[in-house]
Amino acid sequence: MVSFFSLNLITAIAYAQPNTPSVTKNGDSNQPVASAPAQKPVVNQNALLPLQPSTVATAKSLKDDTQVSLQGQVIRALGKDKYEFRDATGTLIVEIDNQKWHGKPITQQAQVILIGEIDRESDNQVELDVDEVRTVPAQP
Repeated sequence: MVSFFSLNLITAIAYAQPNTPSVTKNGDSNQPVASAPAQKPVVNQNALLPLQPSTVATAKSLKDDTQVSLQGQVIRALGKDKYEFRDATGTLIVEIDNQKWHGKPITQQAQVILIGEIDRESDNQVELDVDEVRTVPAQP
């Protein structure tokens, strides 16, 4: 009798095997015959889609830790990695670590895309903890 643990162990070993086609000998001609390759795992394509741009007004109403993308300008430095960000709907405090700038200085007029997550403070203040800064090429 096979126990549940043994069945799980057998399944785990089977999945740990490399995804290379197995080769067996054809009984008649002694020629190798390849079996069908293993199925590749299904990837959730929706998880790979880029975030749709949002607005400051919308971002302020989102829940803590929600991923968001904002496009606008960083209009001033507030100190200690904090900046004021502005788009057409308002302003928001953003936290951008120095390495996220990749050594690229920007002006107050430069359009940037900030990708990060909403950070709701205990006093219900909303900030954006920035994971990535992208500069938007100027339109001619």
